[in-house]
Amino acid sequence: MSEMPGDDRWARLADAQRRLAELRAGTPGTAPEGTGRAGDEQVRVTASGGRVARLELDPRALRRTPEDLGALIAEAANAALDDLRSRADSAEAPPADPSALAATLRDVQDEGLRQMALIDESINEAVARVQARMR
Repeated sequence: MSEMPGDDRWARLADAQRRLAELRAGTPGTAPEGTGRAGDEQVRVTASGGRVARLELDPRALRRTPEDLGALIAEAANAALDDLRSRADSAEAPPADPSALAATLRDVQDEGLRQMALIDESINEAVARVQARMR
């Protein structure tokens, strides 16, 4: 089946709806994560959204002194945040603009309404012709 002009409106609508939902939820699907490790990977940290999201400790890390463990956690957390910043700086997709998304949704909706009006008009004309022939 060949594509008709404007067939990409459904893809644009779906993309705009997805991005708008992500903005409303505050959890964009493309949010980068940063990771950091310390102490022979006994301490692992994941950062997302500018905050520490996860801290994992190998049981061997618990044998360390509190001061040493604290230093390793700080080292891994800082590495994760640095990694997150570098990923965020190099992210390809710019943040979504809610106003632009709303405008895209309005445009797609308007185009859909125009298409539906044309289809409705064509159907009415076809029905009128069929009824005229039946008389």
